[in-house]
Amino acid sequence: MAEEASSLVGIIETTVEIKSSPEKLHGMFVGKKHHIPSASPSFVHGYGEVRVMKERIESIDPENNMVTYRVLERVM
Repeated sequence: MAEEASSLVGIIETTVEIKSSPEKLHGMFVGKKHHIPSASPSFVHGYGEVRVMKERIESIDPENNMVTYRVLERVM
């Protein structure tokens, strides 16, 4: 049986108060995403089984500490 592709499209955005410099947080999202759960355990929780998602970085703007990702697919 073939899996159906999801057609969910949108933008997810939130505001969170942090106790770190924007440069440090930007560096974590650009090159050290595996540190995110240990840096913010109250925001990232384990739930269910491990899933995989393929993504691509669309743009990096170090001057404004912005990163744009595009999710390509998720593996069930």
